Order: sequence, then structure tokens, then C-alpha cells
Amino acid sequence: MNEKKVINVQDEYMAQNVVDFLRNEGIDAYYMAEGWGEVSQVIAGHSISGYNVYVREKDVVNAEEALEYFE
Repeated sequence: MNEKKVINVQDEYMAQNVVDFLRNEGIDAYYMAEGWGEVSQVIAGHSISGYNVYVREKDVVNAEEALEYFE
């Protein structure tokens, strides 16, 4: 199944909050460090590129509407 990025946030705490919020709305979601951010996360403990939150392609519209709360 295809996943799409719906938002990028700067810290892991916020990424987890967004994922929890979407899951409470009934939308499966997960986050991952962006690009070289994965390397910096291992070395420095955080991603320099932020964290992307992904949802299933079929849930993108609902997720974007729900995420208006975070903007």
C-alpha cells in the first residue's frame, strides 16, 4: 500500500504527538526522520531535517483536514 507524507515537524516529540493525534482520529500513521536526518539522529540524538509523518494514500485528505489544528 502506498504512503504519502502529510507533514514535516522539527522534533521527534512533536512527530509522536501528530502520529498519536491521527491515530486517535482513526488514521494509521507513522513518522520517520527525513533523508540525512536518520544519520544525525543516530549520531546526535535528533534529526537535522525534521521528521516526516506518513499516512496511507487513501487517508491523505482526512489527515490534512485533521492536521489543520497543528498549523
